[in-house]
Amino acid sequence: MPVFGQIFYIYIFFKINKSDFLSLQNENKSIQSNSIKYASLKISNEQSENICCQIDSHMRLKKPFIQAEYSLNDLAGELKIPANIISMIINSKMNKTFPEYINSLRIEEAIALLTGNKSNKLTIEAIAYDCGFNNRTSFYDAFKKHTGKLPSVYLQNKRGAGSLA
Repeated sequence: MPVFGQIFYIYIFFKINKSDFLSLQNENKSIQSNSIKYASLKISNEQSENICCQIDSHMRLKKPFIQAEYSLNDLAGELKIPANIISMIINSKMNKTFPEYINSLRIEEAIALLTGNKSNKLTIEAIAYDCGFNNRTSFYDAFKKHTGKLPSVYLQNKRGAGSLA
């Protein structure tokens, strides 16, 4: 290998390893910042589990997430639990951010509407708005992230599987 090739190889090798090192460093900083972010919050595991159950049952029974502008502060006010505690519990117990959690509930609701008896009367866009999404694009993005498919493809697969049974 010519000298230039060897130098280029060494340069690429160190450049790649440097980027890997930097990404690991950033990941560690993120973990540390979450630890620091919640360091002052002292909650027992039992309290944490209790609040997690409260959040989940409130969301599933009352379905406040179908409001388009539903926020963490809205949930905190309804449960009378500080927003930072709710955020910490959703992050740590559900391994999601608040928007990811809300979107997952909205997609579950959308799937129920898409596969329900009334699905023939509603457009996919109408279902998106009924589930709390502000626009079609955010619904399609969240749906694909959650299910791996676009809503129309998901619906075709479900209808196709239903007709075979």
